[in-house]
Amino acid sequence: MGYRRTSIILIDGARYDVLSELVVGGKLPNLRKLDVRRAVTVFPSTTGPAYLPFLTGFFPGQLDVPGIRWLSKDAFARSLLHPHARRSYMGYDAVSFT
Repeated sequence: MGYRRTSIILIDGARYDVLSELVVGGKLPNLRKLDVRRAVTVFPSTTGPAYLPFLTGFFPGQLDVPGIRWLSKDAFARSLLHPHARRSYMGYDAVSFT
């Protein structure tokens, strides 16, 4: 049994509509030559959550990382000023997870 080669191309910050227009318009001929069998994306498409599937094999929601910033409904219900009502995986918020 032979192995098939796979390449993963990550294009950070590219919108699908813009990228498609450039490929179809002949502006990205090398990307057009690729045999793309299946493409997958995630929501939200921010860098951190979007790279998690490539690194772990799980979608961001399965890893409890829904986006750069999110609202904790439980903490928000207790108090808008609760330190964990709004959370982030960037900067100071990243070290304050408990």
